[in-house]
Amino acid sequence: DFDKGKTRFLNDRQGLSVAAATGLFIDSENRIWVGTEENGISIIDESRGNIQHLGSAQGFTQSIHHFTEGNDHKVWMSSNEGAYIYDPNKASFQKLDAVKGLSDDLLNITFLDRQGQIWIATGTALNRMDADGWMPNFPTAADRLSGPDVWSFFEDQNSELWIGSRQGIDIYDPSTNRIKKIDNGLQLTKS
Repeated sequence: DFDKGKTRFLNDRQGLSVAAATGLFIDSENRIWVGTEENGISIIDESRGNIQHLGSAQGFTQSIHHFTEGNDHKVWMSSNEGAYIYDPNKASFQKLDAVKGLSDDLLNITFLDRQGQIWIATGTALNRMDADGWMPNFPTAADRLSGPDVWSFFEDQNSELWIGSRQGIDIYDPSTNRIKKIDNGLQLTKS
């Protein structure tokens, strides 16, 4: 219990699928999701005192490195082979990848905005899944997006989405569907 000055060490000997954690997330039910390097995920439920492992039997073969929870409580997991979406109501997974409409399979990060849309950043494009579950057109360089290699999001008090990529910073205004580049001499370059 961290509040009482106590910590615990968890690794594969204490129930995690492996010792190396590549992503961490706390869902709306206070479960801790641990992404691992090529060995699925572990879900720590302290209220029940258990750790659940989901791995190759559920289709996880790559590193899970980022999590996002949608308004419907589905958990989106980013991997090097697309997105895995866990539906807690059905206790089932589905996979979203390039075959099913993503720009490519290598996911950097996902983000839930206030409109209930899931933004999915890959190494080559920015994808958006709306609240109804379909992917409308997504912003590209033609829309003034600085670059496709997006690594971070932030939604401000005006519901404008700040998009951070290796090529620059942009602000997306959903009310006008326009992108504004932030160009103030930051000198960001692709590494």
